[in-house]
Parts: sequence; C-alpha cells; structure tokens
Amino acid sequence: MSSQVVVLGAGYAGAGAVKAFEDEIDDGEAELTWISEQDYHLVLHEVHRAIREPSVESDIAIPVSDIKAPSTDFVRGRVVDVDCEAQTVELDDERTVDYDYLLVALGTATAFYGIEGLREHSLTLKGLDDAREVHTAVKEAATE
Repeated sequence: MSSQVVVLGAGYAGAGAVKAFEDEIDDGEAELTWISEQDYHLVLHEVHRAIREPSVESDIAIPVSDIKAPSTDFVRGRVVDVDCEAQTVELDDERTVDYDYLLVALGTATAFYGIEGLREHSLTLKGLDDAREVHTAVKEAATE
C-alpha cells in the first residue's frame, strides 16, 4: 500500500513542494493530493500589476493543471481543520482527505498589530481579490 501525501496550499511553498515531490517519487511509492482554496498559483510578487491593468490576471495566475503532473490529485477546497490523531484534513464542504504525511503551506495573513481602525481602513495585497479591490478604490477616488 502506498503512502498518502497531502500538500495544503498553492503558493510558492505548496507548488514548489508538489513539483519537488513529483520529481523525486517513484511510481506507486506514494499518492499525492494537492489541496488549495484556489485552482491557480499566484505569482504574488506580480499581483501589483493587476491593480493598474486587471487583464494581466491571466499572466500572473498559473492554473494548477499547468503545474501538477496528471498523477497528482487536485482538490479545490478551503481547509477548516486538521485532525492529527485521525490523520485527516477537513474541508469547508465537510469532505475529508486522509493522509500519512502532511505539508501545510497555507501562506500568511496580514498583521494589524491591534492598531485600532487599521483593519477597517486599509487595503491589503495578498491575492487577486485584493488587487481588484484596490483597482476599484483607485478608480472611485479618481472620479471624486
């Protein structure tokens, strides 16, 4: 029976781990499952370009299907829990994925350091949704 390897996240660490694992593993030795909320890897250091020109989204968001090998199973979903004792990952739609080995590469979150009003009055830039929001805010500010 082969080992079940699960990678969480499609950022640089997750995508890199998937590619490295695929390059190193022999057929049948292990099964790889890649789980991410998004079905693309975002070239994060280029996301600022989408603020000025939203059409570049297709240039900076690389589909998971272009990255992974056909033998790697991709599951799109939001991770809500990891049960280390049962060795399962639970997704927000109540699906579970079993694992023998788990790599958690879910990225970062913006720190607001408890500064009052900062979260409510700031824009972050962690993904395409953020770039779209900044784009819209700039356009609206320019028309005022």
